[in-house]
Amino acid sequence: MKEGDFQLKGLFGGTSFLGLTWIGEVDIAENWVGDNTSLASFSEFSYPVKQGLHFVARYDLFDEDIKIKNNAISRLTVGTDIFPLSFFEIKLQGRFTSLSGDGEKPEPEYIIQFHTWF
Repeated sequence: MKEGDFQLKGLFGGTSFLGLTWIGEVDIAENWVGDNTSLASFSEFSYPVKQGLHFVARYDLFDEDIKIKNNAISRLTVGTDIFPLSFFEIKLQGRFTSLSGDGEKPEPEYIIQFHTWF
């Protein structure tokens, strides 16, 4: 996508083998905030332990300006997706965030999410 000086390029995909599913995406944005190039990526593995229960591991990365070292943020998420009823999901997750080059380590986040759709 291109609009004026702003440019966005992305690549996504996925695959599944013996029940293990991987989906992922990488996006590069040029001139999004000033004259820089940003990178965002996402990768997720999911495995159905039994009907209605999936184990999930996800990794996210965002680098606001790839020309600058030590300014990226990344997050590892692990948990389960429970589907007790049709069109209803409960997500139990632990999220662990890392800031590059900062020395600071944010506290882990533990999340319960309820999700429905139709």
